[in-house]
Order: sequence, then C-alpha cells, then structure tokens
Amino acid sequence: MKKEAILDYYIYNNELYMIKNMSEYQRIEPPSIYEVIRVIDGVALYVEEHLNRMYKSANLMGYYISKSSKEIKTNINKLIKANGYKDLNIKLVFSDLDSEEIFLMYYIDSYYPEKSEYKEGVKTISIKAKRKNPNAKVINENYKSYTKRKIKENGAYEAMLINEEGFITEGSRSNVFFVKGDILYTAPPGDVLLGVTRNKIMEACKDLGYKTVEKLVNIDEINDYEGVFITGTSIDVLPVTWINNTKFSSVDNKIIKNVRNEYLRDVKKYINEKKSCLV
Repeated sequence: MKKEAILDYYIYNNELYMIKNMSEYQRIEPPSIYEVIRVIDGVALYVEEHLNRMYKSANLMGYYISKSSKEIKTNINKLIKANGYKDLNIKLVFSDLDSEEIFLMYYIDSYYPEKSEYKEGVKTISIKAKRKNPNAKVINENYKSYTKRKIKENGAYEAMLINEEGFITEGSRSNVFFVKGDILYTAPPGDVLLGVTRNKIMEACKDLGYKTVEKLVNIDEINDYEGVFITGTSIDVLPVTWINNTKFSSVDNKIIKNVRNEYLRDVKKYINEKKSCLV
C-alpha cells in the first residue's frame, strides 16, 4: 500500500509515533476499512457519524471493531493536538480484521475546491463502474487507480459511476444530487455509499422544506434536470456544470445555493459546539 501519511505524527494501535519512523504500511492487509474525517479549527467534523459508518462497514463485511467510539475520538484529539491542530483530513484505517486488528490514524494530503470552482462549477465525466459493496467503505486500490486515471485523462474533477442499466449511482468519491423544480433526487441507500455529508444535506433539505426523492437517474435523461451537485467530506456542496457534454446552470440554481448555505451553517454550529471539548 502506498505511503500517504503526512506531518509529524501518526497513531498506531492507540500509541503516538513519529512519521519518519513509520513502517506499519507494510502490515496493512485485506480486509481493511477506512474513514476520512475533515478537521476544521481543530475539530473533527461530524466524527460521530463517521465512526458509526465505520462500524457499519465492518458489520457488513462480517467483522467486528473492538475499539469504542470514545477510544477512537480520544486518539483523534491526540493526533490533532500533536500535529498542531492542522486543518486537513485525517484517515482512519482498520486492517487485518481477520486476526489482530491493526489500527492506524494519520493526516493525509487534502485538496479542497477553489472558490472559483464553487463559483463556476466543475466538469464531470461518466464511467461504467460499480462498487463491489456500495454501503461499505473498503480500501480498493484497483478501483481507486482506475477512476483516478479516467478523471485525469478527461481533465475532469469527478467521475459519475454508471451501473449496468445506465443509471448514475454516485461519484467515484462523492454522492450526487439532481434538481428539478423544487425537488432534489439522489440515489437510494442500497445503491451507494451513504456519505456523511449526503445525510447532512438530506437534513438541510428537510429543514428548508425541500422534498428529496431517492431514485436513480438514467444517464440518458440528465437533460431533464436543471441542476446537479456533488457532496463529500472535502467538498461540501459543489455545483456541477458539465456531465460529459451536457451543461447545467447549477451555479445559478437557487435551491443549490440555499442547500449549501444551510449545510455551512450547520458545520459552523457543530464546530462552535465542539471547540470547548478539545483536550
């Protein structure tokens, strides 16, 4: 597995170590599950939801994670503090679940969209691909390399995954929402990885009084929709201007703007509430 840890310190089985002495990558073996959590102002954003998803991923694969959420959160705060409260993403990995359960946690290089990308929207492509287990966040280097290569070859920001029936399920690293009138459409839970940000967007839509429908959108019918956006840990709500050669006025869509503003308000509220709990 490619070494991806950055900064000075990482966590290995509850202990803090220097990155320069890191050798545990060689011990990461299937089955492995992971989570990526964004740190803002020294706060691990929506950490409770991320850990719940991690436990569910393990259960879906028939495994059990022995570490409690309290224990993991203590390690997260230890890592954040040791590395000087850097506002980047943290990756949690549970590996070798068949036997000894290796636990790694470290900061990773993190890319966040530029202001211009929120203002102008981003280009996406479609590729025929499907996660083996959509609801479990499992390390799959082949899938990651394939989608990354396709995105780069086409000068795109993200790739929309198309199933065998021609329906868009999700992005390679994001969830997808389509807007028609005052209704938002997104893939049903059984077909996608249920992103933490996706769930927060669903809550924001409810608070704003917008109806959300969980249904798949066919790639041949995307012209019927007025706007598209993708969601994820690093991108929050990012308007999509292009899917292949189809253009959308997503950046000017009032509903997309309102949903993003509501989500950002919740992020700010969460951070302010958690700051006093830092140790």
